[in-house]
Amino acid sequence: MASSAQSTQSASEWWLIGCPLEFFSTARLPTRGDILRVSQFFHLKQNLPFPKSFKKSCEACCAIWTRARIPTQRLDSCVRKLEKLMREYQNLKKSRKRGDTQARIFQDSLGDLFDIGASDALAQMTVEEDRVFYQMQREDVTSCIMSGPDPMTTGRESRKRLWEGQEKARRAKAEAEAASFLVAAPRLSSTSSSSLESKGNEDFASTISCSTALTVPPKRLKNVFASPAVASAVNQLNLPETVPSSPCGRSPLPLPCSDQGETNKEG
Repeated sequence: MASSAQSTQSASEWWLIGCPLEFFSTARLPTRGDILRVSQFFHLKQNLPFPKSFKKSCEACCAIWTRARIPTQRLDSCVRKLEKLMREYQNLKKSRKRGDTQARIFQDSLGDLFDIGASDALAQMTVEEDRVFYQMQREDVTSCIMSGPDPMTTGRESRKRLWEGQEKARRAKAEAEAASFLVAAPRLSSTSSSSLESKGNEDFASTISCSTALTVPPKRLKNVFASPAVASAVNQLNLPETVPSSPCGRSPLPLPCSDQGETNKEG
């Protein structure tokens, strides 16, 4: 009797769902039945409460969607969707004796996609093959499978990430150089102005020294009549003592005195 009750209880636990799953299939996106079986595994096999089992199941499901390069909803939205599905299943379990029509409909829907894609997932996707795969999975999850990573797509994405990293590094370097220039600009301007001022002072001093060196005092005119020989010759000519003024208004040259001439004669 005890073993019969235990087998009945076990049968009621896996009703419509089947055996629990520890892992999702990596060949396709998880279905409604897959997410229920995995959550039942965490709850029944690992003794986790429903909130934690729902979270761990949704995290594993999002990892499969990320591998397919399909944008997903937030994790809390996925958990709420799984909670709603689990409530629907629990309600069917309670009312399964009243009729099995709803149970058959629910069981048929377990093969449908557990769609956690973002509302604008198709618009965000850039690879046409990924977009087609998502649309086919929505219609029938068994229509196509996920293969290994495409070398061409992977190489293109890696080159894109490399270019973005290099571009980011170049922008950071340019911003750093601009910032350092702005910091050093005031010091450079003050240094240049002081150097220009000192150079101007040096040029001014050198100009003064050059002008001083180039300034030559004017030569003084010699009085030729002061020479005894010239004075003697002039006295012999019997020139008058005074010479009329020059028509140009210049002062006449001084003539030697007669005494000086006589003295020169006697000498």
